[in-house]
Amino acid sequence: MATEIIFKKVEELENLDPNAIQLKEILNTFLMAMLSNNYDSAKEFMTDEVEAVFSTVGNYKGKNQAAEGIRWKGVELDITKCQTSNYVAFYEGDKAQQSVYVHFLYAVKEEALYPFEFGGHMTNSYVKENGIWKLSVIRFDLDYEKGNTAFAKDWKLMDYKMYGGHALAAVHEYESPYRAIANPENLRSEEGRVAETMYRYAAGLDNFDFGLFRTSLTEDVVFYSGKAVLHNGLRNLVAGFMALRHKEAALQHSIKIFNVKVNGEEATFEAYRLEPHRLGSKTLSIDNYRDTFYSATYFNRLRKENGVWKMYEINYNGKVFMKNEPGNISFID
Repeated sequence: MATEIIFKKVEELENLDPNAIQLKEILNTFLMAMLSNNYDSAKEFMTDEVEAVFSTVGNYKGKNQAAEGIRWKGVELDITKCQTSNYVAFYEGDKAQQSVYVHFLYAVKEEALYPFEFGGHMTNSYVKENGIWKLSVIRFDLDYEKGNTAFAKDWKLMDYKMYGGHALAAVHEYESPYRAIANPENLRSEEGRVAETMYRYAAGLDNFDFGLFRTSLTEDVVFYSGKAVLHNGLRNLVAGFMALRHKEAALQHSIKIFNVKVNGEEATFEAYRLEPHRLGSKTLSIDNYRDTFYSATYFNRLRKENGVWKMYEINYNGKVFMKNEPGNISFID
């Protein structure tokens, strides 16, 4: 029986920079390899001594060893699905660093759907060889799992009693694009810089890096939850989120941004929060597994301060809803 592959590729709001385009397409090739469980195409974009560091299956070095080590060895699957968000890639000279949030569904489809859902973040390192970017380190940190975890043979799953849920594959302070690349050379549009402000916010919050988090916000920021003011001022916002951050082993503010509008020194955007494992009263089923489940909406306002986009108003509304956004669908035997 053929496996149905559903892939919502990594997308950016801009395509100005040939280096950035190449880095994005290599990641898409790698994620497709994970979905198809065939790494032949992905190995073309790995260095000979590539390292794979996965919190789920361990550490491997070398193209063939890495491909075999991370290959899916669990139950035979009828459906594989991947959704991505918060994509950031910076390069400087012949080195690049890349991060992305990923959400997977691996399922058996019979008279009903038997799902295994998992998600996390990838943090990858690249070097340039003969003008071509190649993966030198591939890191995956599991952030959550749900459903039929027995499908995942020999995986190390989350330990919710410890920070991160496991020993970290990527250490944010060293391997995040924001920390590893001091002077990014990327060509970026204003729309792209606006969107990246929200990703900076998420990276800081999710990795307990409140120094980075603060760079995305003005001192007079107001955070609305519905019509109510939840936090007024940056200090209060930081204090409020610090008090909540410790409650979960891993956080994922996985955001889809759209409708970016720039008007001089002011900008706005809309966004959805992607949490396919938290559906409220809704249930993943054989009828809706191709849909995208969101858990909140945002409408945010920004202004430029000393050339840097910062949010001064965050309008958050929590609600679970679905949208029919299947992405690219293909079938393999």
